[in-house]
Amino acid sequence: MLSPCASGIAAAAARRFAAEGARVQVFSLDSDEAEDVASDLAARGAETFWTAVDLTDGDATEAAFATGRSRFGRLDGLFAVAGGSGRRFGDGPLHEATTEGWRTTMDLNGLPAFHAARAAVRIMLDEPGPGSIVPISSVLATDPSPRLFATHSYAAAKGGALSLGKAAACYYAPNGIRFNAIAPGLVDTPMAARAGTSAAMTPRPPSTRRSITAAGPRSA
Repeated sequence: MLSPCASGIAAAAARRFAAEGARVQVFSLDSDEAEDVASDLAARGAETFWTAVDLTDGDATEAAFATGRSRFGRLDGLFAVAGGSGRRFGDGPLHEATTEGWRTTMDLNGLPAFHAARAAVRIMLDEPGPGSIVPISSVLATDPSPRLFATHSYAAAKGGALSLGKAAACYYAPNGIRFNAIAPGLVDTPMAARAGTSAAMTPRPPSTRRSITAAGPRSA
């Protein structure tokens, strides 16, 4: 089981996979972050190791997956959650978003999903037995929240995760490879915490920022 990105939802998922008996390879661009999660899993008795990798780099992603396959012997599942907000790069409402903001947000979210899923499928096609790939989208891909999260490039990128998952699920079903995309709402993660307190990321009145911070996971 591979879990790209070692904080927030990914870290929680990695702990759950380990608790269920999975051997887990943890990916992150931040080596300290990846090592911390892997150390925590190992302390809980899990067989695990970490890899620092930039998932926007296709060759580096392939190499990281090959390392995991060599270490564990096979790949049964991928939890593909790596990505992030592009607000600081110029994402925002369509009329304010910049071309650079669009491009960077698409790369930040689309390339890790594409590279990780491609690497996983290539391995799974070469193995007997089923495989499972879980791309992580966002509720913003299908249920906009214009008053709170006006980041239209991010919404489009996360919509791409849904489309990729659906198309790939149909194509690889005969091979026993499942794709099941998940579109979470707002979860208590470092990224969500920044969004709940930063006017730069979620432009709205201060009173609304306080209410959404207090509401936590109930909000989109």
